[in-house]
This record gives sequence, C-alpha cells and structure tokens, in this order.
Amino acid sequence: MLPRPDGRMIAYELIGDLAGDPVLYCHGFPTCRLEARLAEAAAQTHGFYFIAADRPGMGRSTHDPERKLTDWVSDAEALLDHLEIERCPVIGVSGGAPYAYLLASRLPDRINALSLVCPISPVNVPGVMRGMSPFVRLGLRLMHAVPSLGLSVFRHLVAPVPRHWPGLLLRMVARFHPPADARLLRNREVRSLIEQSLREGLRQGGVGAALELRLLASFTGEEVDMAPVMRTDIWQGTADPVTPTGMAHWYAHKIPQATLHVAEGAGHFSLPIDLMDDIMSQMLDRTRIATTRD
Repeated sequence: MLPRPDGRMIAYELIGDLAGDPVLYCHGFPTCRLEARLAEAAAQTHGFYFIAADRPGMGRSTHDPERKLTDWVSDAEALLDHLEIERCPVIGVSGGAPYAYLLASRLPDRINALSLVCPISPVNVPGVMRGMSPFVRLGLRLMHAVPSLGLSVFRHLVAPVPRHWPGLLLRMVARFHPPADARLLRNREVRSLIEQSLREGLRQGGVGAALELRLLASFTGEEVDMAPVMRTDIWQGTADPVTPTGMAHWYAHKIPQATLHVAEGAGHFSLPIDLMDDIMSQMLDRTRIATTRD
C-alpha cells in the first residue's frame, strides 16, 4: 500500500518477472489491479513486470469522492517515486486508456512508451460509438447527460451484478459478444481471473465504480495539454462491442507517433489476452528504441 499525503492509500501489486523491467499498468473498468494477472505469462516471457495499482474507490484503494481524471497523474508519479523507478512504459486497457494517455502526456520524462489496448475515447465525438453495444452506449450516454441519475442507477442497479454474481455477467457477455470473446470465456482459468478482478474491483460497493464511470463518460481529451510525444501502439479488434474501432482511430489521430494495430474478428476480451504476447513484444522494441535514443 502506498500512503498519500491526504490520508488515502493506493493499493498496488507487482506482477510478472520481478527481475525484469517495469511497466505501469492501467486497469480497465470496473476491475482492479488483479486484471494484470491475465497478462502475467506474457510479461514473464518478455522480461517485464507490471506495476498494477487500484485507482481510488476501486479494489483496495481509498475512495475519493472529489477526484478528477487528472488526479491519477500525481498518484502514479508518487508510486514510481516510491518504487524508485525513473522511467518505464505504460499500458492502458479499455477504461484504463484515458489514464495511460494522460500519464504519457503529462509525464514525458517518466514514460518512454505507450500502449493503448481496446481503448475508450471521449464519447461525445461523432461516430465513435458506432458499433457499440446498446447497453454500454445507454450507460455512457446517461452518465454523460444526467450524471446524478447515472451515478444512482449504476451504483444501485448495475454494480451489484458483477460484484456478487460475476459469473452471471460473464455468461451474459458470452451470449452477446462476438465468437472470439465467447470462446475465451469458456476457458475456466481466464473466467476465474476475470471474476476475481471484478469482485475485488467492486469490493467497496458501487460508489467508487460509479464515479469512475462518470469520469470516463466526461473525458473529453481536453485534459491533455499536449499529445504524447513517445512512440505509441494502439491495439483494436474489429468485433469489439464495448470500445468500437472509432475510439481507437480517435487516439491514432491525436497521437503523432501512433501505430494502429487492427485485429480482424477480435473482441473486447479476446484481443488483450490473445494478442498480449504481440503487445509486450512491441513494447519491448519501443523501450529499446527509447533507451538507445537516451
């Protein structure tokens, strides 16, 4: 646990090859640091370890009802200082992408490579939600248009399902998501890890997750003063019903040194797991380039 000056605690876990190089991991929504365990084998293979931290109100990190999206920058920088890490890459998966994007933009001396995996972008950009699941679209639009109602609905009606019955949620996902996701969710080990991450992410109830969703729904991109200048890889599946391809294209347009990798038929769950070896291999190449330039 990392204590913060305001009395909050940030929970984190180191996952992978602890003799290797660090990678800052920004988990998705509504999970937590345990999500990085899904990529542990790939990290071991490529000589990395993840610094996976729970954002405030998620997992075991203290809830902060006043927090803003940009506040994660100081928390993450404090964590790097605490671990005596001067520079490292950052990876943001799904709802973790805006946080990784902010870190790369605001900490260019600390972040040397950026990977965004099935990233969520600002939702108010025309066309980015084309192809999105109606349920996800409704939740984001409600949270964006009427935050107070969205917070209440998510906290009391939506969050209890993944918190108490994550298996039920994943069975619903398998039914309505593309075949690649359904196939992956039949894997007991993968399903168990996702269920653990959902339960732990929502261990404090729905209040922290509801605020997290509101922050994601209100993300505009204007929080970034200057686009990240380091080499960036964006990974996107064509069959993703949670963060459609338009969202990945938004980041590709915003980041000058971005390379967009599109996986035909990949879904929201299958892409980060099936392609994690490729993602980590590409990150290894990026950090080698950055080290050579330094």
